[in-house]
Amino acid sequence: MKKIFLALMVLACFAGAAFAQPANCVSPTSITVPFTKDGAGEFCYVSTCMGSYINSWNMDKVEINGVDFTNKWADGVNGSVWPAPINGNYYIYYKGSFAWSHFEMMGTCSGATAAPTPVGTTAPTAAPTSVPPAGVGQVSISPASQSVTSGTAVTIEIHANTGTTALGAFGFTVTYPTSLFTFGSIAEIASGLNLTNNTNTAGTIITAGFNANGVAGSSNLSLIRITLNAIAAGTGNIGLTVQNLNSTSGAVIGSPSAVGGTVTVTGTATAAPTVAPTAVPTSGPTAAPGVGQVSISPASQTVTQGTAVTIEIHANTGTALLGAFGFTVTYPTALFTFGSIAEIASGLNLTNNTNTAGTIITAGFNANGVAGSTNLSLIRITLNSVGSGTGNIGLTVQNLNNTAGAVIGTPSAVGGTVTVSGTATAAPTVAPTAVPTVAPTAVPTVAPTAVPTVAPTAVPTAVVTAAPTAVGTVAPTAVPTVAPTAVPTAVVTAVPTTAPTAVPTVAPTTAPTPVGNPGPGGAWIVPASQTVSNGTTGVKIVIHCNTGTALLAAYGIVVTYNSAILGSAAVAAESTGFVSASNVATAGTTNVSGFDTAGKGPSTDLALYNLTFTAIGSGTSTSAVTVNSFVDPATANIGTRTGVGGTITVN
Repeated sequence: MKKIFLALMVLACFAGAAFAQPANCVSPTSITVPFTKDGAGEFCYVSTCMGSYINSWNMDKVEINGVDFTNKWADGVNGSVWPAPINGNYYIYYKGSFAWSHFEMMGTCSGATAAPTPVGTTAPTAAPTSVPPAGVGQVSISPASQSVTSGTAVTIEIHANTGTTALGAFGFTVTYPTSLFTFGSIAEIASGLNLTNNTNTAGTIITAGFNANGVAGSSNLSLIRITLNAIAAGTGNIGLTVQNLNSTSGAVIGSPSAVGGTVTVTGTATAAPTVAPTAVPTSGPTAAPGVGQVSISPASQTVTQGTAVTIEIHANTGTALLGAFGFTVTYPTALFTFGSIAEIASGLNLTNNTNTAGTIITAGFNANGVAGSTNLSLIRITLNSVGSGTGNIGLTVQNLNNTAGAVIGTPSAVGGTVTVSGTATAAPTVAPTAVPTVAPTAVPTVAPTAVPTVAPTAVPTAVVTAAPTAVGTVAPTAVPTVAPTAVPTAVVTAVPTTAPTAVPTVAPTTAPTPVGNPGPGGAWIVPASQTVSNGTTGVKIVIHCNTGTALLAAYGIVVTYNSAILGSAAVAAESTGFVSASNVATAGTTNVSGFDTAGKGPSTDLALYNLTFTAIGSGTSTSAVTVNSFVDPATANIGTRTGVGGTITVN
């Protein structure tokens, strides 16, 4: 099976403006929340509400009242992202090319009372009573029912009946009542699942995974283990929805269905919250690292309030090549705000979600692998200290895989602590005092003396002697005579020879490429330049690429822009291209990834995906294109990774 490694992020999207009823949605089918749609085809639906959130993947196009939501997760409760209704309605345009194309509208409608009832009650209620005979394609919560004491952890597993078919990809949504539970952790049981999880919304866990080689089929395949923290007494339904269940060829396995479960919580919680936070920072950081262990470095540090805190994520991968990983880092928002995140090891193709204060979700992949090490420095994170106290830096390992998709060692996480003391007052006082006093004294004395003495001696010998004596008389005589003779001869001859030769030769290698083509492995912006008026919506650029004679199976491309001139970007696949995940959360940066097991192309000019902006400020925005990965179905690099940018001028 073709091996393609891609870390997927489920990302919050942007708010769009209202449109007139879309032309591609003239005769819609009426639907209500919850709603799911799978498969190939082109459809139009209408609803009076959008529910709590939407999600889609492997889609060609998803539009809501004309606003693009293709292959994106969007939360309408916390983010208020839905476009304005048209005559009280939302028009959903659906276009997919695959059996595993998927769109869903889940949750509840604002003010609704009837719709939410079947979602939380029907699915989980029947399941716990007796576990029905599992057919191929059935996914279930195990155990179907259990009782725990408040203050303890609840462990549930997701099992699937895949029969004799190797599992290639899946997507599940698990729900739980937030009045009884908080999220704890999620990890794979079967190896090589390359899990990507979204736990941003309390009460909902979205998880997806894939294995290009396939996980051996079983009538009771243990896939995922989830822990929840019981915080109150009562009985709660654990809901389960199957988004997709596919073989390595992409075909649907059996008849996908879901069976939820129930958990009864008794007693009160007093001991657990006290012990857990204490143990992690104290004993964890000092443990001897084994293969698969990921840790925060340094394990502990002390900083002054108002300064930046730098932490790194290190991993022990032993001798294995690191192919893919996913981590979640947490920090107390009373002490810190997010600063930045960047890779240390090169070629990680990082995708990050920092939308939720106190939580950083990061994932990366490298199809060729990062060389193994017992102390591999992967990621550097900076936080801004805003309050005094000691805070735990939590760390969770979602996945740690080699280039074959196998789990590296025994994945485990070791967090750290940061103590913030005092307030930031000393630094501003010292710096302004020292700099103005020393710098002005030393610099003017030394620099002006040395420079004029050496430089004029070599070039105009006669002028330096004559100029101080008579500026008005000698200079005009000496300058026209000496300077034109010396300067034109030496300078004019030397400069045209060097500069024009070097500039035209080097510059055309990169500059003209937007018009031409950077060659196999390259990506560029079309059009290379354009001019629009301030306030213009739908300002569009298309990312093209050159696959040469190869099929393009996976890519990772970053495009930057000036966020003071252009509003946040929307991402959509071109008809000839594909998009699997996009991160536009950070203003000024778009991080887009895609994978297609069959591959697209070959083509010397393949339209891959487009970005649309709103012009919000005057000036010229220069966009840079960085190609982080560009591989064929065998994960071999295609050509030379080259990015060619463009400009958008806003008047």
